[in-house]
Amino acid sequence: MSRPAHQRPPLHVLVATGGPELDALTSATVAALSQRGVSVRTTHAWDGLGRELIGHLPDLVLIDAHPRSTADGTAAAQLVRSSLQAGLILVIDSGSTTEMLAAFDAGVDDCVVRPYEVEVLLARILAVARRINPDARSVWRIGRVVVDEDAHRVSVANRAVELTPTEFSLLALLCRTPGRVVSKERLLNDIWGYDHFALNVVEVHVSSLRRKLEDEGSNIIQTVRGAGYAARGDF
Repeated sequence: MSRPAHQRPPLHVLVATGGPELDALTSATVAALSQRGVSVRTTHAWDGLGRELIGHLPDLVLIDAHPRSTADGTAAAQLVRSSLQAGLILVIDSGSTTEMLAAFDAGVDDCVVRPYEVEVLLARILAVARRINPDARSVWRIGRVVVDEDAHRVSVANRAVELTPTEFSLLALLCRTPGRVVSKERLLNDIWGYDHFALNVVEVHVSSLRRKLEDEGSNIIQTVRGAGYAARGDF
């Protein structure tokens, strides 16, 4: 049965928001993290953050200050840094150079300005996570295909395959849950972060990805009619 090349404890991420509810962008980020096998909890950054830090000891805290100010986000970051030595990323709507420097002085590992691409933020989260645990790697093996997310490398039977960033993201997402069908809608949301594009955008990119893998002798990307796509072994 196809499975990840190795097992390791999941990354625990706490997402602390500036508003009482998750907006569409933050929701897409949480969904994409969960799809990658990350354990995610959410809380309000100014109501319950302290309890979550003490009660669950996350590996990384993502503070999304929206719709509050950069200064408010920095204050929340100071609370995190005074409580534990976890990875810390601050997401803000906007901010002057002075405000962003203050955030870094407060101990954040990275500062991201909205709107952002979900996949780019995920890459930054994983980069911070690797600094916390440099031994952790995300390597997936399906049939003869090996996907190394950290090295951003794909091979088929030990032969390197050149993919675009979008093709790589699609393949990695499918390989994280081998055999499971992933809908076109979910791919669109997780890769692009929003649903402004038509579903045929997904079809075009999957077709290109499949062609490149098939050129190397792999047919792991399978279409499940009316449901979506799945990565299945091609022994």
